[in-house]
Amino acid sequence: QRNSHLQIHFCNIIPPIIMASNSRPVVSAATMAARRILLKTRTTSAPISNALSPPSSAVIAPRSFSSLASNTSITPPPHSSSSTTTSTSIGGFPPDIDNYVSPYTSFFADIKRGVTPLGTDATKPYIESTQPTPKLKCGIPEHVLRFRTASYGRLVEEPFVKSVEHKVALKIYLRDIPFESDLEKEIFLQIVGPRFRHEKNELMLSSDQFASRIENKRHLVSMLNRIVFSARRLANEGGEEQKEEA
Repeated sequence: QRNSHLQIHFCNIIPPIIMASNSRPVVSAATMAARRILLKTRTTSAPISNALSPPSSAVIAPRSFSSLASNTSITPPPHSSSSTTTSTSIGGFPPDIDNYVSPYTSFFADIKRGVTPLGTDATKPYIESTQPTPKLKCGIPEHVLRFRTASYGRLVEEPFVKSVEHKVALKIYLRDIPFESDLEKEIFLQIVGPRFRHEKNELMLSSDQFASRIENKRHLVSMLNRIVFSARRLANEGGEEQKEEA
């Protein structure tokens, strides 16, 4: 603050430069006297000279790391950047290549031995499970059924969900349906009508009668069972009629 006040004071006592008719600056006696005072203050006090003089590399020099370490308690790290050896570190420590053990050693050893993470042995032939495959009442395996649903974001207004939020679609290929005869297959296709896609050779049923996906899924499974049973019953009745006529 003292330096700033002194600088303001000297700036106030310095009169403006008088311009002559030949456009050359003329310095008055007061200006010269003020300059002499400034030169005397620069030689007597270092803080004032630093405040009045422009910054330069000679006045403000950057401190080196060695001088900083000698004046303070900060010490350089054990592995300084001046070392010429370059090595990658693991977890901040230099690696010990001779004694390093990879955490994936057992994993790659199991791959070489043919053991999978599930505990099965890949070198032995595949053995199918002896457990019975879950099936529907009509005889269709459950794992061939494909269900499709759609999820939407929550609405701001009531009822807060879209009307098709609980809609469920069931898809199954025609080859996965166990038909007992060609007549049963023909009757089945007549019952489902346009729900059977000939280009994909699959049946698609959909349901949105209930406000629950679980209930709609159960309804589709029950519908598929009733369609297969109805086609099978009609095929058996038609076969018996043909036998009686013969």
